[in-house]
Amino acid sequence: MFIEDGLYPNDTDITNFFNICSKYQNIAIHCKSGLGRAPLLVALHYIIVEKNSTIETISTIRDKIRGAFNTKQLNFINNDIPKKKKII
Repeated sequence: MFIEDGLYPNDTDITNFFNICSKYQNIAIHCKSGLGRAPLLVALHYIIVEKNSTIETISTIRDKIRGAFNTKQLNFINNDIPKKKKII
């Protein structure tokens, strides 16, 4: 799955990601720098599947990965992920 550097996944990528998650108990997520795209997929799972709040999710991930998320990705987490619950 390719997500452009510094951006966030489209609806097809999100659906594919959750299809993979539903097939396997454990998965590995990796991106080139490890600061945005991989943590963003983890955030999707925390918010949609685990039902964590966006603030709690951002805090948890940033505790583990300093510098995780850029402004576009934070806007996606805060504004778009709650709407994405309908496509999953």
